[in-house]
Amino acid sequence: MPIFQIRHAENPGIAFSSSALPLPSGSCYPETMAEQRETPSDLIRTLLEKEMFLLNNQRDLALMNHRYLDRLGGRYLLLDELHAQITALLAVQNPGNTAALREAERTSQRARETAEQIASERAGPVPRETEYSDTIQQRFQDLLRELHPALASDELERERRTERFEVAREVYLSGNL
Repeated sequence: MPIFQIRHAENPGIAFSSSALPLPSGSCYPETMAEQRETPSDLIRTLLEKEMFLLNNQRDLALMNHRYLDRLGGRYLLLDELHAQITALLAVQNPGNTAALREAERTSQRARETAEQIASERAGPVPRETEYSDTIQQRFQDLLRELHPALASDELERERRTERFEVAREVYLSGNL
């Protein structure tokens, strides 16, 4: 039974029925739900693949962020400091101008905040650029399978697995496998 029917505006004798249209792939129509059922082991494998994808992207992002700060962070700090100096000079040249004084204070505060942010980012661990072999990634994925909190049978086991999973995650992200 068609869900809808469309009649051609100029020629009402021509009609399109939804039953003649193919269902989109991945749809949630009852006809395709049975085809999409996955076994628990398939779901676990998919979950672990997504975890590895996420970990790899987080490691790449940390490395990119570190490179960005190395190359551009100091330049942004210099620009903020120069801007603060210019606005301070303008405030000195115009002592009665409260807007210039407020702008000088604001830009000086921004330069301090930029310096603090760069210092705190650089104080963290330096990510290593690593390319893990397929064997190492497979072994790490096996470890994730053993530690993943979603596979715990009770709450105590879930807490234990969560702690160990986070430690393994941090080791992987640091590049110290």
